[in-house]
Amino acid sequence: MVVKSSKKQKKIWFNIIAPKEFGNQTIGETTAFGPQQLIGRNIRVSLMNLLRDPKKQNMQLTFKIKEVRDKNAITELIKYELVSGFIKRLARKGRNKIGDSFVAETKDKIKVKIKPIMITRSKTQKSKLTMLKKTAKEFIIERVKTQNLTELTNDIISTKTQREIKGKLKKIHPLTVCEFKAIIKMR
Repeated sequence: MVVKSSKKQKKIWFNIIAPKEFGNQTIGETTAFGPQQLIGRNIRVSLMNLLRDPKKQNMQLTFKIKEVRDKNAITELIKYELVSGFIKRLARKGRNKIGDSFVAETKDKIKVKIKPIMITRSKTQKSKLTMLKKTAKEFIIERVKTQNLTELTNDIISTKTQREIKGKLKKIHPLTVCEFKAIIKMR
């Protein structure tokens, strides 16, 4: 009896490399039959693991593999988001949660979907909530127009933008939290 030999390909290990904004460090490893299978894959990483800062444990980044060089998969940042459990812990009884979602264009002509979230210290009137939402949206759109995508993500990760928004909005009504629920690079 003749035994038929099977031609099985072996999977190869590839290192997944973060963009240069994060120091080209290795995010992780993955296997694939060839480099073309990796292109387009998404990888979610906690910001705490990238920056080695436990205070950033509630922030997640999603990277997309855009090219493969040798055994290294090069990625680009496509999404920044807060963990949903973190937002639920912040919103308590006796407070208002204000959310918004809009598209803005950066200095380098990249469209980004921005989802800010603000939580007031106490219950407040609808007119003040509307004013907070409108002022925040105007400020964010103006801010995004003056920055490229790299500068924008660096300012958001370092919470510089959030502090500026909170400082501007506290004149209308005091806020407990002013964060970005998500920032998504549009295709």
